[in-house]
Amino acid sequence: MAIDYRERSFASKNKPRRPPVGKYVAGILVAVLLVFAAGFIGGWSLCWYKMKKTVSVQQQALSTPVASPVQPPLPAVPKGQQTPLTFYETLPGGKTVIGSGINAGLTEHQPAPAAKPSIQPQATPPAASVKPSPVPQPAAKPQAPVAPEKPVAPQPVVEKKFAVQVASVKDKAEAESLRSKLAAKGLNPTIYEVKVPEKGIVFRVRAGRHLSQSEAKELAAKLGSGAIVIAE
Repeated sequence: MAIDYRERSFASKNKPRRPPVGKYVAGILVAVLLVFAAGFIGGWSLCWYKMKKTVSVQQQALSTPVASPVQPPLPAVPKGQQTPLTFYETLPGGKTVIGSGINAGLTEHQPAPAAKPSIQPQATPPAASVKPSPVPQPAAKPQAPVAPEKPVAPQPVVEKKFAVQVASVKDKAEAESLRSKLAAKGLNPTIYEVKVPEKGIVFRVRAGRHLSQSEAKELAAKLGSGAIVIAE
């Protein structure tokens, strides 16, 4: 006797059965598609019918002939008169006839030419003279008070002073000897060393100081012919 070692599956007898959801969804989708298709086909059919009816009405209207209005015959125009113009005709001058144009040739029905308004030259008003605006002048600066002139004090007359020059020598010892002699006489002598351009240094011996001109002349006369009066 052979023994079977394969694993055996035990099916449960109480397992619940699953509802067929997929089938339900598929049925709903099919129903929706059918409703959409039916609506689309119905709408398209209705539009097509209306368009066909409109086209047929237009074709029928175009095929029917339109009766043109009969115009009344124009009255006969006697010879020598101008042919009346119709409403749509235009005169050569560019003027149009209002109405039927039957009485357009009669003078009493022609409008009188409008009087042209006389254009008078308008007097141009004189241009207003533009007055120049006054230029503001700068305010005059107040003048500084003039100081009164001070009285000039009279200058004192300085009287010139004179002296007597006794000799002018180049030897200084000789000038010293002469000054000693004059000092012995009380004449207040003085030696001045002066540089002369052509002569060089000379020694001038003078007597008396701050003398008036007359006093200097008297002293020069006393000292001899070599003495001269000079201004200090």
